[in-house]
Amino acid sequence: MCPPNYRDDRYVAVVKLNEHSLTHLFYLIRVVSPGTFTVPPPFVESMYRPEIRGIGETPGAVKVLNTRCSSFLSLTK
Repeated sequence: MCPPNYRDDRYVAVVKLNEHSLTHLFYLIRVVSPGTFTVPPPFVESMYRPEIRGIGETPGAVKVLNTRCSSFLSLTK
């Protein structure tokens, strides 16, 4: 696997998949202000055969609550 590529608007990873194999990818979001945000669904595409692709389910809204002492993160679906 190549090193991941973190961007402001996306996360790019290159992985080698075998037929019927399962791969898990994780990423961390950075909270910079309170509010409710929608996380886009994951999208995967073959580098050399773009007709092979898939779109996952969105994990739901991310709600960031700001309090006097700290910020809290809540995932809803």
